[in-house]
Amino acid sequence: MHILNWTLLFLLFIQNPLLTNAQTRATLLCPTEFGAEGALRQTGKVLKPLPADAPPLPSLLWAAGFSFCRSVPFLKLVPYDPHLLDVFFGEEPTMAARLWTHGFDCFAPPQVCVSLPS
Repeated sequence: MHILNWTLLFLLFIQNPLLTNAQTRATLLCPTEFGAEGALRQTGKVLKPLPADAPPLPSLLWAAGFSFCRSVPFLKLVPYDPHLLDVFFGEEPTMAARLWTHGFDCFAPPQVCVSLPS
């Protein structure tokens, strides 16, 4: 099973001439550090330009705010950890691990999909 993990960089349905080259390149989630509370932090790494026909990129991490699937069947297959109450930092890395142990692979798009003007 696969999850297309759209990254946090969006492209407004048409090319925006005000965007810089870095803003129109795809990003991949990468671990950065462990916060003071012990949770793994992640950030988007801007990728080098890729061919338009490049396949989706394997991703180790998952972004809750950019995961597209039907939530009810998804959460029945892979529920959130019931021992992590009111968690904010740490939700995404722990869910990525739970997804992987349930047979899911995460991917990021090789091209920017949508972008919002700044």
